[in-house]
Amino acid sequence: MLEFRTILKQTGRIKFYYEFNEAIGIQKDNLTNIKNGTKDIHFTVKHIEKAVTHFGANPNFLFGLSDKIFREKA
Repeated sequence: MLEFRTILKQTGRIKFYYEFNEAIGIQKDNLTNIKNGTKDIHFTVKHIEKAVTHFGANPNFLFGLSDKIFREKA
């Protein structure tokens, strides 16, 4: 998810990181704890679901099972 967030910014799909945070419903402090590995906080299934629906993320990429970052359009 952290890598996906960076990819969104690098590709111009978001301008600021807080746009990702707001879209998936995670507080900045919690994201900082995830990045630092403190307080046993992690992304939830709900966060991942929102990344998939809001940004078109490939869930298999988020779980490390695919190199394709975004879902293919049907």
